[in-house]
Amino acid sequence: MATALVTGASGFIGSHICDLLLAHGCRVFAMVRRTSDTSLLRRPGVELVYADLASRAAIVLPSAVDYVVHSASVVSDTAGRSACREMIVEGTRRLVSAVRTQCPNLARFVFVSTALVLGYGSEQISERRPGRRSALFLPYVQAKRAAERLLQEEFRNNGLPLVIVRPSDVLGPRDRTSCGKLFEAVEENSPLLVGRGDSRLSFCTGEEVARAVWLACTNPAAVGRAFTVAGSVPVTWSRVLGSFARGLGCPSPRAMPAFAAFWAALVLEAARLYLPISEPPVTFYRFRRASTSSSYDTTDTARDLGFVPDSDVDAKLTATVEWYRTCRISDR
Repeated sequence: MATALVTGASGFIGSHICDLLLAHGCRVFAMVRRTSDTSLLRRPGVELVYADLASRAAIVLPSAVDYVVHSASVVSDTAGRSACREMIVEGTRRLVSAVRTQCPNLARFVFVSTALVLGYGSEQISERRPGRRSALFLPYVQAKRAAERLLQEEFRNNGLPLVIVRPSDVLGPRDRTSCGKLFEAVEENSPLLVGRGDSRLSFCTGEEVARAVWLACTNPAAVGRAFTVAGSVPVTWSRVLGSFARGLGCPSPRAMPAFAAFWAALVLEAARLYLPISEPPVTFYRFRRASTSSSYDTTDTARDLGFVPDSDVDAKLTATVEWYRTCRISDR
């Protein structure tokens, strides 16, 4: 039985990773903070380990860990530089330091990064063909890139058995951060589409990311590599949000002209400099992602990692709607 440690285990992606590791017969340790909501981890086989990577307190890891999957992260396009650097970069540094001294027989260290380190707003984005640089205005992406560099240096200098997994837009069941807010906006009939809503995204689900992580743990050829995980077929925002609206019995999503969305983002970004607006409805990043198409080249991921995403987009969207409807009922 292999032993796996998952950081960020209580979150959307981390909980899916725990599920898949359990399905493959692993003993799973879920690293969470004392204040974490562990409702997604309440199942036989998951053992909780309490630690806060953003704290300078000592990190004590289970003995004889085979796989470390590092998915803990700030996940926000509005988080500041200091918060992102402390959690993503320094948290990664603290974890690696603990792994170096406490896990001498580690077989794999998998870091869940983001495809945004390669850019956005282009077709078939890859390291050879980068897209627009989102790191210029997103501290989250800046921190992910810095964490990748830190880990790659650890791989080159100290032999850390590193594999980097870079998911594109991740949507699906358990996603309260993005999907939860989109569903709420659909129910409120708030404007969600920019222009005609024909900009495309290559979304993947948390379960698909987990499958890629498992292959990263077990494929010997993966060590030292970075792999992009994205949907097989780019879909439009109007298709995604239209599916959500139909599933909830709501009117079709309303659209906002591109110029109006741009000026709304400009005004709200400026207001954030002077007013305590922690979560504005529109940001420059959200405007750009909703008004430009992005797709990623996953040739290497399919050929060398062996990961192929699900092709039934409608089934993934339907499963997401059913999850939200179940959550809405249970929350009442």
